[in-house]
Amino acid sequence: MQAESTWRTAQMTSLSSIAALRQFLSLLGQVPGEKTIILISGGWPLDDRDEISTISTVASDAAAVGATIFTIYVPASTFSADRRMMTSTPLADSYLHSGPLETLAAMTGGGSFRAEVGADAAFERLARELSGYYRLAIEKDPSDAVAKDRRMKVQVSRNGLTVRARDVFDVHTYEDRDWAARIGNALEGPALATEIPVRVTNYLSTDNENPSRLKLVITGEASRLQAGNAVLRVLVSDIDGKKITGGEMPLSHGS
Repeated sequence: MQAESTWRTAQMTSLSSIAALRQFLSLLGQVPGEKTIILISGGWPLDDRDEISTISTVASDAAAVGATIFTIYVPASTFSADRRMMTSTPLADSYLHSGPLETLAAMTGGGSFRAEVGADAAFERLARELSGYYRLAIEKDPSDAVAKDRRMKVQVSRNGLTVRARDVFDVHTYEDRDWAARIGNALEGPALATEIPVRVTNYLSTDNENPSRLKLVITGEASRLQAGNAVLRVLVSDIDGKKITGGEMPLSHGS
């Protein structure tokens, strides 16, 4: 009974950590672009029957927000004053903790490392791996219109190389490719989109026709324009960043 209680407590701790990571990934989805997450953990002991399904769910969440997860496993000391005897299965006990971390890293296209004493070697390896990458483009098939995740495997013909790629790739919806929707995400996201070539300022004044209302005048300029139609999207928020109102208006730009 004591062993069963200890095992259930370890499982609940693992599931709580996984739930916190999934919540973090959902918030990270507000930030556009690819992300790299370094997860430092003492392990996630999970039931063998539920491990793959649980980790697959987290991997799908990571793929949806463009996150690659690298894990650093910090094992507990096998020699401690509170241990009455040595374990007879040290390798199996260690993999029970590190296995889910390795599976998650592999599914999201990252790597898994161990930090027995210090983490200097692991972070040096991470720095080398993150210094460069290849971006592969995938052509959509008509059957991908349902925007379901797809499993793909990336391989190279050269021997002796380690390829890190996600096991699950998400198929973007139309809104992810629509320029107006992307501008809306940039305005409402918590990170500043400094790559947009637009300079804008605004003026606030009282409405002469209705003194109880305020008039907001926005003016600005854009660079690197091309001939064609454009859409102006505006978002008004309060001092706490809460959205008050917003909308869009088509603009016509001549040659």
